[in-house]
Amino acid sequence: MELTLSINPENTNAMAFLEFIKNLDFITIQEVKKTLTATPNKTQDSLHTETEVVEEDENGIPLRDKDFILELSRKTNKAIAEKWDSYFDLK
Repeated sequence: MELTLSINPENTNAMAFLEFIKNLDFITIQEVKKTLTATPNKTQDSLHTETEVVEEDENGIPLRDKDFILELSRKTNKAIAEKWDSYFDLK
């Protein structure tokens, strides 16, 4: 069964309840990150929030972007190594 709860972070009882349920082995918690976006044909005053569940790996990298980030990291490391080699005349 899937259930969505909204917790008010300013309420101490709500935060205590959240800490309690985090310790239960049969509960999994997914935090929802909110992004602030503007609608195209409206003014800056009409900003609204959209909720999006972002699944992350154990290092905090979003799963949908993980391959892109790792490939970018490999390319950057390779470019740095080539510049390092040419600077110190290692090749």
